[in-house]
Amino acid sequence: MPITLAQAQEARRNIASVALRTPLIRCNGDESANLYLKLENLQPIGSFKIRGAANVMARTPHERLRRGVLTASAGNMAQGVAFCARRIGVSATIIAPDTAPATKIRAVERMGGRVIKVPFAEWWRTFETRSYPGIDATFIHAFDDPDVMAGNGTIALELLEDLPDVDAVVIPWGGGGLSCGIAAVLRELAPRVRIYAAEIETADIERTVPGGRHALRKTFIGNADRRGLGMRNAASGDAEHECQSDRAERMRATAVEQFSLCKRAWRNAVFLIHD
Repeated sequence: MPITLAQAQEARRNIASVALRTPLIRCNGDESANLYLKLENLQPIGSFKIRGAANVMARTPHERLRRGVLTASAGNMAQGVAFCARRIGVSATIIAPDTAPATKIRAVERMGGRVIKVPFAEWWRTFETRSYPGIDATFIHAFDDPDVMAGNGTIALELLEDLPDVDAVVIPWGGGGLSCGIAAVLRELAPRVRIYAAEIETADIERTVPGGRHALRKTFIGNADRRGLGMRNAASGDAEHECQSDRAERMRATAVEQFSLCKRAWRNAVFLIHD
């Protein structure tokens, strides 16, 4: 089921002592549009991922957390999980691809996280199985989890408080959990807002969607019961995930370069920024 406004509001209370309410700043630009940046890079770990990680842990029974937590991540969710695990005094194990940036691996280790580097295929298998051989811990999915999406949805609550007349929101796509969480809240509170998911041209969106970014029409707010919610669906390669809500709207995903062409149609647009 897609997340609800009530879930995002609960998540906001859950993460209040962990994640920052990040500022929304206006950028200098041409007069045809006002461009704002939501500075999630100011979070304690430099990324919005702390929101989802904190919400999952707040909603997970302590007896399950005592076994420790496990996630698969190339860096940002790894830091979010390690940061939150250290706060509550439980162990965190991170399965990372062997291509993960060394700076992010070191950051996780500074927070007390144990990092296991594996080949990409093995790393991706961890997403699919939600487990890793020999590790008995509670798995936290980086994006395909309703509590993670609800944590991400708190960003939309802040956006609408700071900029009630926003016209469009541009969201990094990645696994899809950020886009789906924000979109679910916007669909309930501000259905007029246009939502764009952004990926670089070399990302899997170009290889998995027939016709590339120009042909992509994504029905969303996310089906958290289906693993591999994002474009990089290793299980099926399916780029469309049917939303279980009749409030769903077509979400357009496009390459970053295209936004310069369409921003003239916006009065107030927001880009989400993170490390």
